[in-house]
Amino acid sequence: MISEPEAAATRLLAGPSVIKEGDVFTILDAGGGTCDALTYVVTQGLPLRLSRQAVHHSGDSCGSNALNDAFRQLLRTLLAGHDYLSQDGVTLEGYIFKLAVHDFEHLIKAGWVVSEHSKDYSLEVIGLKFDAGDPNQAENPRLRQPNQLTIRSEHLNEIYTKVCEKVSAIMEQQLHAAAQSGLKV
Repeated sequence: MISEPEAAATRLLAGPSVIKEGDVFTILDAGGGTCDALTYVVTQGLPLRLSRQAVHHSGDSCGSNALNDAFRQLLRTLLAGHDYLSQDGVTLEGYIFKLAVHDFEHLIKAGWVVSEHSKDYSLEVIGLKFDAGDPNQAENPRLRQPNQLTIRSEHLNEIYTKVCEKVSAIMEQQLHAAAQSGLKV
C-alpha cells in the first residue's frame, strides 16, 4: 500500500521520461480535504525507484473542500436575515447546502478563473424576496428581482485567492525545506 502522493509520483513518472537517478522533484497533491507537497529523490532510473520523502512534507487543510466551506460561509452571510425561506420543512441551511453542493460544485467551481474581468453568477433561490447579493435591491424595491441570488465575482475571487495563497505557501515551504537540505529541485 502506498500513499496518494506516492501513487501520483509513480503515475507521473510511469511514462516515457527524462528522469534519471539523482533527480529531485516535488509533487503538490491537492485533494479534497488537504493539500500536501512532497519532495522525492530518484534512487534508480529504470525501473524507477524513489527515496522516501527527501524532506518532511508540507501540508494544510486547504484542499478543494476549503473552497466549498468558504462558499457556504459566503452564502450564510448573504442569506442572513432571510429566515422566511425556512418553511414547509425546507430550511435556510438546506438552501445553502443545495447552492453549495449542487450549484457551486457543478456550475462554478471547476471553471472559475480569478480575474478582474470575471462575471457575477446568478443562482436560483425559490422564495427569495430580493437578490441578497445585490446591495442595491435591499434599499430599492423597484430594483428587486425575486428568486435570484447574485454571487459577485469579487467574492469568488477572494475565496479562490485565499485558498490558492495557502496552496502556494505549502509549495514554497517545501521548496525552501529542500533547498535548506541541499537539494536542487
